[in-house]
Amino acid sequence: MYDAFFLLGITIILGWISVYVLKKYYISQVLLLMLFGFLLGPVLNIVDTSDGAIIRSIYPFMSVLALIILLFDAGISFKLHNIFQTLNKTTVFTCLVFILSVLCTLILVPILDLDILHAMIIGATLGGISSAIVVSMLEPLKVPDETSSLIILESIINDVLVIISVFVLIQISQASPLSINAVLNDIIASFSIAIIFGVAAAYVWYKLLSRIPTFGFDYMLTLAVLFIVYAANEAINSSGGLSVFVFSLAFANFKQIPEYFSS
Repeated sequence: MYDAFFLLGITIILGWISVYVLKKYYISQVLLLMLFGFLLGPVLNIVDTSDGAIIRSIYPFMSVLALIILLFDAGISFKLHNIFQTLNKTTVFTCLVFILSVLCTLILVPILDLDILHAMIIGATLGGISSAIVVSMLEPLKVPDETSSLIILESIINDVLVIISVFVLIQISQASPLSINAVLNDIIASFSIAIIFGVAAAYVWYKLLSRIPTFGFDYMLTLAVLFIVYAANEAINSSGGLSVFVFSLAFANFKQIPEYFSS
């Protein structure tokens, strides 16, 4: 057990060092931490990464936890007018890049003797860019607010497209009955439910937070609500990440929303 805490301590220290290196030398902290993990696992075998190892069981939980916190941090730091300015550009850009990523994998069909649908599934999977990585790499960099908004929104929308498109392609490959209308309805429903749920939850929590005693730990309660928002959306097959981001954005901008629409 003590070795796990030692590893956790070393990881936190290296995380701090990687952020320092990023700000000073503009070397991605994600790459440094990946190198660190590669050395601990396959190279030096300090950490057991075989099937059934503890780290494999906790990885999905920790990755989702990091994603929730990063999206919350990104949402509360966003300015509302930047969202509306970049939303159209973001949607068009995301869809075009994602479609091109899927189409580019068709060159694997003759090379690896793959089925076209299997190649498209690979393309849809590789066409996804992790929101967690994008937000963590972008945050320390000095980029214009509009550019930052476009990139982060693109990564969040991209996550939703990857999940839905891979699911649809797998259904098609299994010869399951599927219609274009059903696909479009799934996409619209996923976005709509996540957005409505996030805004509603943020409004309710915004009102409750001013009326309940928090004893100085209101940030912990807000974090708990974030977990519930994510879990509830995932339970109904909506986008938990998008809902968390919308919750954070709405929660941080409720005072400015009436001013924005009245101007």
